[in-house]
Amino acid sequence: MSLQITHDPEKGYIEASYQGKLTYGAALAMLSAIENLMTSNPNIHRLYDLDKATLAWSLEDIDEIIKLIDSKSHANLDESKVALVHSSESDIAIIELFIHQANLRFNRIVRHFRSIEEARHWITTTV
Repeated sequence: MSLQITHDPEKGYIEASYQGKLTYGAALAMLSAIENLMTSNPNIHRLYDLDKATLAWSLEDIDEIIKLIDSKSHANLDESKVALVHSSESDIAIIELFIHQANLRFNRIVRHFRSIEEARHWITTTV
């Protein structure tokens, strides 16, 4: 099992791939590594298609989700960081939002889902 994180400044997003079954612990380790990278690169605020799983959302869908999160939060898009970990092998979807609120507090919201449908429902009804 290995974790590889790639940052392409020209594309403007981070791509991470995990070889092996993406367990809960492995997903958390991936999010931690990504959080460290995003913290050191404040201009990065999007994270796409982490493991190229067959159930992964398209890049267009991720863009729409980011816009939806932004429209329902008190943060600007440039102040939000969104991470998505997804694996078809373990059927885990983790959405992690890093949102700087207007009062400059750094809030971290983490939700874990067993299906993409549950994740979509949470994004559209809760955020």
